[in-house]
Amino acid sequence: PWRSIPAELLFLVLGITAAALLVAGFAMLSHDLSVYRQSWIEDMNTEAAILARSTAPALAFGDRTAAQRYLNALQAREAVTVAAVYEQSGAIYAEYVSEGQTAPPSQLPSDATGTQVNGENLELTARIVQNGEFLGTIYLRAHYDVSGRVKAYITIFALIMAGSMVVALLLSAVLQRIITTPLDAMADIARRVIDDHDYSQRARKSTDDEVGVVVDAFNKMLDEVELRTRALESANRTLKDEVTTRKEAEVALRASEKLYRAIGESIDYGVWICDSEGKTTYASLRTACARLLNR
Repeated sequence: PWRSIPAELLFLVLGITAAALLVAGFAMLSHDLSVYRQSWIEDMNTEAAILARSTAPALAFGDRTAAQRYLNALQAREAVTVAAVYEQSGAIYAEYVSEGQTAPPSQLPSDATGTQVNGENLELTARIVQNGEFLGTIYLRAHYDVSGRVKAYITIFALIMAGSMVVALLLSAVLQRIITTPLDAMADIARRVIDDHDYSQRARKSTDDEVGVVVDAFNKMLDEVELRTRALESANRTLKDEVTTRKEAEVALRASEKLYRAIGESIDYGVWICDSEGKTTYASLRTACARLLNR
């Protein structure tokens, strides 16, 4: 369906702004989540390294109470839900389990190495080494609220989007004042010229840019149209006057001819009329009879 230029311009500005923000927002969110995940893994690796260094003496000297104390300190880290210290044999030595979480396996799996990320959950194992001697393994299970971060990001993005739409509306208003207002004025004048045949209308020039050039060209076109229209109207009036004069002359001529024919037929002697070349244009009845008798 047809829409006005201001509506098209508003739709274009808002559409481009929204599309650009959506693309930029998606790219920034993807990058942020990637960086967040990497920092999360590095944070847990640092936590595992600290625990390995702290619990190494406890394993070396068989101090289970000290190892348990170090693990219980993880209560301050809400992200860490399960932690355990395993001996060289893989048997569990000490453990920490937050409320509502499943306990770590009593025997460390042989393939439990490195870091595994599954959605918002992370499982990490790190070797406990002291003076080059392998003493055991640290096991950590952590949960990070990625969905909460995404929701917060979307909230911030929505506020940015709303602010950007307001700026886009203001920009659209400025563009309409600069671009569409002169175009609307020219369209209104064109309608009035077509409907009322008033060629004296002119658009007002407000800028000296390309729009101003268009306004000047439009006004010059109207000047030319007005000039030709007036010339045509003058020619029509002259032609109309000539036609009227000719009609009046023809009427007068017919009346005159009727009069002299009536006179020619009413007198007792013949009457005839010749043109400049000597041709008879009129001969009364008596003249015609006289010619017949003389033959």
